[in-house]
Amino acid sequence: MKVFVYVLLFSCCLFMDVISAPLKKDHPKKKAVTQTAKTPYEYVDPFIGTKEMGHTFPGACVPFGMVQLSPETDTVQFLKDGKYNPEVYRYCAGYQYNDRTIVGFSHTHFSGTGHSDLGDFLIMPTTGKLYLNPGTAENPEIGYRSGYSHRTEAASPGYYTVKLDKYNIKAELTASARTGFHRYTFPQTDSAHIILDMNYGIYNYDGKVIWSSIRVENDTLVTGYRITEGWARTRYIYFVMVFSRPFKNYGIKNGTEPVYKGFWRKFRQDENFPEMAGKNLKAYFDFATADNEKILVKLALSSVSTEGALKNLLSEIPHWDFERVRCEARTTWENELDKITISASDSVKTSFYTSMYHADISPVTYSDVDGYYRGLDNNIHKAEGYTNYTIFSLWDTYRALHPLFTLIQQKRTSGMVQSMIDHYSQSVHKLLPIWAHYGNENWCMIGYHSVPVIADAYLKGIRGFDTLKAFEACLETARKSSFQAIGDYIKLGYVPMDKLGSSASVTLEYAYDDFTLARFAREMNKPEIEGEFMKRAMNYANIFDPSTGFMRAKDSKGNWKSPVDPLSTDGQGFIEGNAWNYSLYVPQDINGFIGLIGGKKALSGRLDSLFTMQLDDKYFENTEDISRSGLIGNYVHGNEPSHHVAYMYNWALEPWKSQEKIHLIMNSMYRNAQDGLCGNDDCGQMSAWYIFSAMGFYPVCPGTNQYVIGSPCVSEARLRLENGRTFTMKAENYNDKNIYIQSAELNGKPYNKSYIMHEEIMQGGSLIFHMGSKPNHNWATSEDSVPFSITK
Repeated sequence: MKVFVYVLLFSCCLFMDVISAPLKKDHPKKKAVTQTAKTPYEYVDPFIGTKEMGHTFPGACVPFGMVQLSPETDTVQFLKDGKYNPEVYRYCAGYQYNDRTIVGFSHTHFSGTGHSDLGDFLIMPTTGKLYLNPGTAENPEIGYRSGYSHRTEAASPGYYTVKLDKYNIKAELTASARTGFHRYTFPQTDSAHIILDMNYGIYNYDGKVIWSSIRVENDTLVTGYRITEGWARTRYIYFVMVFSRPFKNYGIKNGTEPVYKGFWRKFRQDENFPEMAGKNLKAYFDFATADNEKILVKLALSSVSTEGALKNLLSEIPHWDFERVRCEARTTWENELDKITISASDSVKTSFYTSMYHADISPVTYSDVDGYYRGLDNNIHKAEGYTNYTIFSLWDTYRALHPLFTLIQQKRTSGMVQSMIDHYSQSVHKLLPIWAHYGNENWCMIGYHSVPVIADAYLKGIRGFDTLKAFEACLETARKSSFQAIGDYIKLGYVPMDKLGSSASVTLEYAYDDFTLARFAREMNKPEIEGEFMKRAMNYANIFDPSTGFMRAKDSKGNWKSPVDPLSTDGQGFIEGNAWNYSLYVPQDINGFIGLIGGKKALSGRLDSLFTMQLDDKYFENTEDISRSGLIGNYVHGNEPSHHVAYMYNWALEPWKSQEKIHLIMNSMYRNAQDGLCGNDDCGQMSAWYIFSAMGFYPVCPGTNQYVIGSPCVSEARLRLENGRTFTMKAENYNDKNIYIQSAELNGKPYNKSYIMHEEIMQGGSLIFHMGSKPNHNWATSEDSVPFSITK
């Protein structure tokens, strides 16, 4: 990657400059600053994961920014012939690296999800004949989409650029937290257009836009909103769009003929008419341009109102200096990525810092600059003294992403927890978020994993949120008998398969969630509640079948599911996994699980088999989120339920096997290529696994304050903590062959445990591993070196 040369320009403007002033051409001279060494920023490759399974996007955003401004490469619909269209799955982030056309640039995205929504307010610059439909990938000439080449495409954190070949237009994108900034360099033409497509969306279908509105306030300012019904059932999003120079002509078209036209018919509304409302709106704005003339566009978002969007724009980008915003975005990313610095090969640095980049995209800022946001109850609320966040993919992110934030994003963690409490307070169900985005609960996946996120944060000393309300919310959620068979779970001690298809998975995940709530209750000095939920934490044992040696679904009468196939991911009571993988999901009581299956050797042997056995495609062909690329034997790294598994050898007193398997996963499941991710990044969870594992430890069981030691994949990792301290991990003598820990010291003293406490990291200091090419069967192999388990 080339060393970046960048500039920082200072400018300011009055309110009226933002609305109507032309772009100033007499900028001060740019001062170039040449860097002589690569920074973490320069190792990030936003194209990793943009092909096939990763579902990431290459566009411009800042850390945790609401605006994620990125190209869309097709218009694949959610439905085909009235049924779900499997092809749409590839477009969860709107972009596929293999595609050869770009439809435009929209302002909201998910990063790495396995289902989707968003893609708001698509903008596309064009020249020549005006088209208001995108055309098709096979016939791009019949619409406004354009071909492009990867040779003219580039991306870095906070910046994206590409040449639109059809129009000979250079497109450049950058962003602040709530505002997208476009710069389009046009050829000489009298027929330049900028199209605003209000109907485009990801996972789109006819009728997804319930209502939308556009107002042309003057010849540089446009406002509007849309309401969509998709993964989020009722989602409001408002915008303000400002041009750097006046347009000469404009029009708004409604592609759906209204049934009731009223007295609007007295106007000619198809050209230069300043307002339009409907379900299928597309607007165009016409310009005449000189050769290489730049037209800039700023578009700010708000969940509250167009007034809120304008406040966001004026607060964040009150000028027309594109390079300044680009440099500010870079600086913001530099500061975030610099929270962990590593010594490693360039290849590992690229994997590591791209993972850091992906981990810092979600959740996203939701409240406006004045604190206001649209809540779950559709009312307007104000976040006082914190930022309200949205996009909580909790089934994925409770495992490692949120624990990572408790180390390096403690202030943001407090705001995220308070945002979950806000969700609970506004919920008519009085439930914490399950999978929430943009003022909506979409109910995706299983468990109540807000509970471990909140409990883990509290146990690690993070405050700044309403702790009493948080505890109330966790209790209310965990006792909600009407939600996802919790009533049956409380009554029977397991979720019956006749009540829920994924009953076995749900039982296991509820049991873990209950454990974290028990720990929370202990810290809150609530012994009766602690006892209630610690008992529930043992419910995993109620679905263990001794005759098969696996967890197994059973019905309300206690009858086991039959026939049963431990290898199949379809119809066995497990979600996105099979009995081989899910039976190992007992992070709160691995010693208890060891007792059920016959001892430590039995666990080690089962893990050995998991990584080496062959799994036929037929066993996962009906599961969209599992592919061959994410498998090592029957171990599924491409999906979350197995992310702790490689670390389980520590409980079997064979930590060297964990060390070996972690390097196997790191080297095969994370590659520096567009298809380099073995599965969906899932809002940063896949990346968080890599970050932790590269540093040599991982949160197998959030809620214990322990990180289980694996094997470092970098020579040094330095964590700059928010309390001002620094914690350093060093791997002496580490190389590709020396992957086994021979000995360790914590703050200069011999260390023989296979875990480290959160508090020890936060105090600052150093953890030094001495590495070798052969396993040391004596390091961390005593009974008192083993990480936490309910069963001792």
